Amino acid sequence: MLNDYPFTAIDGLTLNDAATLSVPPGKIWKIESASAWRTIPQGYFSTAIVNVNNMIVFSSKTTLGTAKLPIWLPEGTHKIKVYIDSGGGPYSGIATLSIIEYNIIP
Repeated sequence: MLNDYPFTAIDGLTLNDAATLSVPPGKIWKIESASAWRTIPQGYFSTAIVNVNNMIVFSSKTTLGTAKLPIWLPEGTHKIKVYIDSGGGPYSGIATLSIIEYNIIP
């Protein structure tokens, strides 16, 4: 059985930085949406990508394709990476994931 529990957005990941998401024991996360954008300086960028566990969950280039959302993450550690290509970078970027956390009740 799953109990719906809202979870806040995750942001502040910078260009080409790999980070981890830790789903607590007894929980499961549902990624409903993702986005990314360039921060400073403001302006055009050619590609923004958010990658979770080597799956592209957001891409500003439709030719790259994206995983079908939602994506479910079981308890444990998961890799996330943000990539912003502006053709003149490096530039910082921010990724936001919309996540719902569920309790797993045996």
